[in-house]
Order: sequence, then structure tokens, then C-alpha cells
Amino acid sequence: AEGAGFTDVVYVPLTASPISIAVPGGATPATYNATLYVRNTTTGCVSIGYSFTITVNPATTITLGTSPTVCFGSTSASLPYTATSGSPNRYSIDYDAAAEAQGFSDVTNAVFPVSPVGLVVPGTAVANTYNANIIVTNNTTGCSSSSAAFTVTISPTPQITLGANPAVCRGVTSASLAYSA
Repeated sequence: AEGAGFTDVVYVPLTASPISIAVPGGATPATYNATLYVRNTTTGCVSIGYSFTITVNPATTITLGTSPTVCFGSTSASLPYTATSGSPNRYSIDYDAAAEAQGFSDVTNAVFPVSPVGLVVPGTAVANTYNANIIVTNNTTGCSSSSAAFTVTISPTPQITLGANPAVCRGVTSASLAYSA
């Protein structure tokens, strides 16, 4: 433990439970062993050693791929990811207020799938770019990633204004269809 940056604490006043233990931020994932002794400062008597361990779990992270773009009216999108760490098995998504106003719904503690993460897109949401954050969690260790930002872009439906229908004589092999917008 000391090699990982943990430091011994020598007879400091005993606070109310729980005892706060400083864990070095750079400690590698592992199980670290320690022994707790308590002492009565009036009598000088010292307890037996109480063994305990501190387990430092690996950080949970996600590396997102390209944010999805869908056409107006689509009801789903795929959010790819290229890597994870810390064995995440749950995820949560928090959409911003503009996205929620268009019908996007936050996701809480859903089962984390193999890439991609399926997103529900409101079919009536107007064409725009909507912001969200995803957090992945390993519910066994309790470790969660920091927020990873992504967007969902809804593209407008292409439209065209056609002109008059063409008429051609028999034997002609092409026709012109005019449009104005």
C-alpha cells in the first residue's frame, strides 16, 4: 500500500464513524492491506490489530465514435463507441432541455449493450442538433465514468418543387423534368 502512495496514520483522534482514509489518486487498481490500532490516550492501552483492505477498482470510461445524424421522421439512431474500460454494464443518458422539449427522454441505469448504443429519436422532433451526455457504470464496483458529450442531428427532409410534366414524341429517348426549388 505504501508503494502505491498510501501513508501511515499514527494515533490521530478517533472521529465518529466512519473513519476517513486518504486514497492516493494515482493508486493502481488492486487490493491494499492495512491494520488499524486504536489507543486510549488516558491509559496508554493499545488494541489488537484489526486487518482491513481497500480495493481500488479500475476507472470506468467510454470512448465515443461519431455522433449520429438521422433524417426527419426517424425514430432511432445508433451511438457507436470504440472502447471502454472498467467493464461497464449500465449506462445513463442525460439530454439537454432543448432535446427534452422535442420529446427526447433521459435514460437511467439501462443495460449497457455491445456497440452501438441504440437511441430513441422522437419522430416529430424538428430538424436540429440536440445535445446529450452519456455516463457508463460498473454496478458491481460502483465506478462510473465522467460524462461523455454527444449530439443527435436530425436533418430536414429534402423537398423539390416540380414544374410541368414532360411530354415527348414516340421514339425520343429522354425527357426533361423541370424543377424550381
